[in-house]
Amino acid sequence: MTDLYDFGHGAGPVLARRHPNGGGWVAKTARVTTTAYVGLNAKVYGNAHVQANARIYGHARVYGDALVLSGANVYEHARVFGSAWVHSGAKVHGYASVRGDMQVSGDVGGLMNIRRFIIFLTALALVLGVSLWCFDYCDRHR
Repeated sequence: MTDLYDFGHGAGPVLARRHPNGGGWVAKTARVTTTAYVGLNAKVYGNAHVQANARIYGHARVYGDALVLSGANVYEHARVFGSAWVHSGAKVHGYASVRGDMQVSGDVGGLMNIRRFIIFLTALALVLGVSLWCFDYCDRHR
């Protein structure tokens, strides 16, 4: 069943449904497989994709064009958005946010803002005159 639901992202109420595995809200524009889990207070909207036994729970949000797959967990108050890609059993939790073109396959928690952290590391590397490898994001944003 499809209802109108306001995800609080400025677009007002949009077509959405409760996910059969967990009961969280999923916008009609988002794609979430039945093998994924979206907990009761979690939300997936925009053009986000959640697949392959990924788990979104607590008050977590996945939106924009983000991809969460391969057993990844996004929980507590974490946010994954933009074109971010969280996979391979990664854990994003606390008040962490992963955004932009970042890819995460490890543990990101606390108050970490992965985009700002990478920009900080890039700036530090430039000041110290050393090279830094961090996917292709840094190369496009130096």
